[in-house]
Amino acid sequence: MSVAFAGTMMIGFSVYTSVSWYFQSRQASEAMVARDFLHDLRSAQSQYFDQHGEFATSVDQLDLSRPIPPYFACGSINVDTPTQWTLPLTRVGSFFGQGTRSMVFTGERHHEN
Repeated sequence: MSVAFAGTMMIGFSVYTSVSWYFQSRQASEAMVARDFLHDLRSAQSQYFDQHGEFATSVDQLDLSRPIPPYFACGSINVDTPTQWTLPLTRVGSFFGQGTRSMVFTGERHHEN
């Protein structure tokens, strides 16, 4: 009886640590994909500004090399000032108890002298 209990405990602990590691790995992967998308977005906004003299107000106006990442919803681009814009990016869907998370990305245009 005690051998079966010990075996069950070892299997349970192994599953617990594996699932925990998997969740952390998946979150890190999703964050990296979102970060790469936002880096691409910043570059595309800079190019758009150079061509049009203003920031794009929609992701559709930009020439992006990456699509909006899966598991994320992209809000509207808000042009706050002539030199600054923001974009909300929200992680959607529930993944084993992990709810939505939002982040707001801010991009700026620095004047060159």
